[in-house]
Amino acid sequence: MCFMLVDIGSSGRWSDGGILAESRFRKALEQNRLSVPSPRALPGSSTKTLLVVVGDEAFPLKPYLMRPYPGKHLPVRQNIYIL
Repeated sequence: MCFMLVDIGSSGRWSDGGILAESRFRKALEQNRLSVPSPRALPGSSTKTLLVVVGDEAFPLKPYLMRPYPGKHLPVRQNIYIL
């Protein structure tokens, strides 16, 4: 993995989702100012797929933000985000 943005120093009383909501990163994502590549087919597929940020359950679902399925012992389809 490659970390391209790190935000350190927010108050401990803020949730991860709250920090994202107030961040310049979120604003830039929502205003399409980050040059995110357009949807494209994954290797071995012809289905075009959006590029998204993946966060944990602390984050809200957004068109550009996904969370893993909740729970343990998930079927492979949910465990590795197969469409």
